Amino acid sequence: MRSWHPSLLLVLMSTVSGRIIDLSHKHGPTTFMVPRFEHYNRTLVKTLIFNKDVAVETAVYSSNEHGGTHMDAPLHFYKDKTTLDNIPLENTIAEGVMIDVSDEASNNIEYKVPLEKVSAHNSIHYVDKL
Repeated sequence: MRSWHPSLLLVLMSTVSGRIIDLSHKHGPTTFMVPRFEHYNRTLVKTLIFNKDVAVETAVYSSNEHGGTHMDAPLHFYKDKTTLDNIPLENTIAEGVMIDVSDEASNNIEYKVPLEKVSAHNSIHYVDKL
């Protein structure tokens, strides 16, 4: 059976009814990271308290780039290609459809969307792009 991994659907999903859908996830100490690489770390450096209502906190943050929701730069796969900071934001936004698989994915972190589910959605919503 052919299937689609949820991360591949990120490419397909971006707007529904003209809305922008945020596909990001919280990033923190419990975020899955590639084993053997540095994990999430946030170290408080200083808190400055100005008065009872105003304070400024500063911290140092580091994390491996291959954890949580992320986009790999072309340089990650090909020598002498571009980095993410050189990819215009408008190149990362596209029309798409949303197929809710949150129940399935909450029960199986490696859930793969079967092609039949995508085809069923397309037949109901008359999508003819796959």
